[in-house]
Amino acid sequence: MNKYGKLPIHKWSVPSKSYPELSYKVSQFKEGRFECDCMFFLTKRVDCRHIGLIKASLNPDQLSLID
Repeated sequence: MNKYGKLPIHKWSVPSKSYPELSYKVSQFKEGRFECDCMFFLTKRVDCRHIGLIKASLNPDQLSLID
């Protein structure tokens, strides 16, 4: 659930490029909006690299989809 009380329809775990032991959660909401829990997105509120990877992926299911 995000700060607006909405539940995501899809969630993915995207590994950090800088720190392979870390991963970030990217969520997609019903209206098509994406959010990420990385510091870049949380502070700037613009698409980060993690969201870009999901959007650019031809098959986002190849990344770890979280139930």
